Amino acid sequence: MILSMHQPEYLPYLGHIAKIALSDTHIFYDDVQYEKDGFQNRNRIQSGDSWQWLTVPVRYKYGQKIKDVSISGDHWRKKHVSTLRMAYGKIPDEIYGRPWQNLSALNIAMSEWILHSLSIRRNFLRSSDITVKSKDRVARIIEICHFVGATVFISGMGAHSYLNEREFKAAGIRLIFSDWNDPSVPPFSSAHYLLKFGPEYVRKLIDRHTDEIRRIHRLA
Repeated sequence: MILSMHQPEYLPYLGHIAKIALSDTHIFYDDVQYEKDGFQNRNRIQSGDSWQWLTVPVRYKYGQKIKDVSISGDHWRKKHVSTLRMAYGKIPDEIYGRPWQNLSALNIAMSEWILHSLSIRRNFLRSSDITVKSKDRVARIIEICHFVGATVFISGMGAHSYLNEREFKAAGIRLIFSDWNDPSVPPFSSAHYLLKFGPEYVRKLIDRHTDEIRRIHRLA
């Protein structure tokens, strides 16, 4: 079984979606520390010939886990709807048509909307629903892999500096890195490509990447 794991992001970038597409099960890694000024409450969209941030205002305390971070108010929804309509002429009504109080719940719903739009269906879990004993971040990932019965773990390149292939191999798990090259610099959110070019275009990008990773690593 192939497992991927990622912190829930707002309007997640395509590399996150590609990693999910490579896996059988994806875990939203929601019980790690919230990262200020990261991608958990904001992402880039088009703005004319350039780009801008779309940011969800949050209330949080230092050290708080992502799953416990609250959204500050509801005024941001109107602004995001207006900005997205101006940029792309449409919005995901499934997301912006209702209020949200919890950041993680919003982000997971956003990922699920994107995956549904691309006809990518996978099993989803939240790390907060899995009991692990390890405190070390690498040992914790390996323990989660064992908990769900994963024999392959898909990681993004951002974790290359601390994930050790030997540790995974010793635990009976293949570690594979998904090296995504985004079509734009800097990378835009996946919603940008979906709303601007449509699901067929985005699915071709994802399939081209996943087919190459599967070929290189001989994944079924």
